[in-house]
Amino acid sequence: MDPSWIEFQSENDLIDIVPNFTAPTLSLLQCDVGPFKAGQPLSVPFWLGSSLRKRQKCRNIQPNWMSVDTLEEVKEAEKQSAIFTELPDPHMFVKAQLIMDVGNDDLTRTDEVRTAIKGDLFLLCLKES
Repeated sequence: MDPSWIEFQSENDLIDIVPNFTAPTLSLLQCDVGPFKAGQPLSVPFWLGSSLRKRQKCRNIQPNWMSVDTLEEVKEAEKQSAIFTELPDPHMFVKAQLIMDVGNDDLTRTDEVRTAIKGDLFLLCLKES
């Protein structure tokens, strides 16, 4: 699969954000999103959340799978298994990169999360070869 296609697919998944503006519901081809109320969390397509974050119109809510503890559990499960284990999110590496590109300030323990994700990816690459 082409990496750009994988990124495109992952951007259609939902991400939770907290907008800092108020606006009515947006009718998109994929779904209706909103209404946006300042300070009230809601789920939006990943591409929309990234766009809003770039313009500082919201902050991202860190996905549950993007915690250091969860990533360490994934690493340990992968080490103990002879076969590939299921990842907490099928597009986790792409989404993590996109989230860190636009919303590094929104994450807790950012450096540790980045290190854990790189460790998971490195372990998967080792297992593949």
